[in-house]
Amino acid sequence: MLSMRGKNRAYPFLTMAALLAVTGCLSLEDPASEEGPEAAEESDESPSPVDAEGETGQEAYDDEELASQRPDGAVTHTETFVSNDGQDVLDLSVTIDPIVREHVEQHDDENDFLQVSMRFEAESENEDYGWLVGEMLHNPAIGGTVDEVRLIDAENLLAHQPVQAHDGEDWLDISRMSNQGLAAPGGDEVLWRGFFNTVDETSDELSVLIPYMGVVADVPVISAEEAEEDTWASLADVAQDDWDLLRQIWDLEIYRENMFDGYGSRYDGEETTLTVSGDLLFEFGEAELTDEAAEALEGASDEFEEIEGGELQIIGHTDDVSDEEFNQELSEDRAQSVHDELEDIVDLGAFDEVTVEGRNFQEPVASNDTEEGQAQNRRVELIYTPDEPPMQEFMEEAEGGLPETDGPVGEVGETMEVTHSDGRSAGVTVESVEQVGNLLVGRISVAPEELDADDDLSWPLTFGGDPARTGHDELNTGTQADAPTLLVGDFRIFPLDYGGPRIDADDTPDTEDGIPVRSPLADRNFGGGWEGTTTDSGTATVIWPAAPGIERVTVDVPEATGNITDREGEPWRVEDVPVGSAEESSEDAEDEG
Repeated sequence: MLSMRGKNRAYPFLTMAALLAVTGCLSLEDPASEEGPEAAEESDESPSPVDAEGETGQEAYDDEELASQRPDGAVTHTETFVSNDGQDVLDLSVTIDPIVREHVEQHDDENDFLQVSMRFEAESENEDYGWLVGEMLHNPAIGGTVDEVRLIDAENLLAHQPVQAHDGEDWLDISRMSNQGLAAPGGDEVLWRGFFNTVDETSDELSVLIPYMGVVADVPVISAEEAEEDTWASLADVAQDDWDLLRQIWDLEIYRENMFDGYGSRYDGEETTLTVSGDLLFEFGEAELTDEAAEALEGASDEFEEIEGGELQIIGHTDDVSDEEFNQELSEDRAQSVHDELEDIVDLGAFDEVTVEGRNFQEPVASNDTEEGQAQNRRVELIYTPDEPPMQEFMEEAEGGLPETDGPVGEVGETMEVTHSDGRSAGVTVESVEQVGNLLVGRISVAPEELDADDDLSWPLTFGGDPARTGHDELNTGTQADAPTLLVGDFRIFPLDYGGPRIDADDTPDTEDGIPVRSPLADRNFGGGWEGTTTDSGTATVIWPAAPGIERVTVDVPEATGNITDREGEPWRVEDVPVGSAEESSEDAEDEG
């Protein structure tokens, strides 16, 4: 069994008295139910699947059936949690069994499913403390789901969220959890089982992102035929044949902004989209390029300078001011002006085809109800297919150096005091940045000076009520750790994200005002959603793309980005952060043990 111990400390755990306050009547001797998304009737059974209203979808396994035999090849990770007064320590360990891949034809005749089993155990000298695993794993923004457990294919850049089922009336969470989700010293382990979609090219090892605990890497994937008997559960035993299953697997997207030339770049696994603000290129309502436009387009054209073949699309977009006819003509004229300027800058003949078109206001990336949103929608996009993912471009030497910051600048492992605009303050510590495959995994701790029950923990790490970038809305905006970026070369690199759908009130995947809903690959419910974390501290996980050979990075929370102009928290920066590896952490943990 591979064992890893987290060096970083996170802090949101509860006394049994606080557990009783949160759950109503939960105790070790009499594990009664709690009301809400994770609830079950008082019995020896684990909580059953629930829909967004907390209604039971079907009978669940009882604890004895759920707690099957432990297989070989499991991976264990431990995090240490410290009480607010620093007097008590709780070690929470998670053991993840080999992930079992099976084919369930009645639910998907083309793709397999993955079954994940995780076992949580708590150890502490103070047996009055416990941990609500069920609360830690669920996302209150989308009902009683456990979407905060995410599988990551670090080689192929794929993100998986747990499968959800629809029984014809409601969406159901079909994961399973034993012991009412309570991990306490001397108590039974909490066994969680969930199911995920997969694709043909899924790697032989996957990583698991767990809130507050970080990323558990290199969990092996085995076939159902290889799996030991009584160590896993089949999806066929959980989801009824006539249920519809929501497929939740996406390509991870790389978004970065050039800090000096004023454009953003998004790579979705196939195409790269360069976005240049229309307000940078044109006067309002005009199609003639400004004096600043040439410099911006020259910087953007460097991105595809060495491309040979393929298609380049130049697409103009507008806001919805004035009518469609006016905006259609304006968007076409603006796209043509950009094309003509690019012809003077770069050899467009390197492409097999170059197309120019306008799409007026039909494809917004922000709401047209505000001036800020309208400004984001006024843009020109350059879309092309790169020869390879744009990782190596991050490594180019910065021409402009690091941009200035008005906030504190610290070192890795050093706690900085960061101030909110309303006077609150918190200690922020960049604990580590480690490379896992094509990912960089950051762990950042937040320790507020003072908090009351109405405050949140995430403000030093979030853009608050605004999404991190254009073309981007989020499921739980306000508590997601999406603000830490990396400064590498001339680029600001944002956390990876993916296209997680919103389940709307009419039970359909949704977009927000026509804008795709996206999720950052980071803790999305950090310090929010359950009572025990509103007055504590914690360590969040943020994941960025890795560049080949990258050894050091700068972690930076900016005051403003291409989409954000009024972030409420103070900016902060940690320079010269060494990039470690998960393998080194595992070896260190074994040495400590």
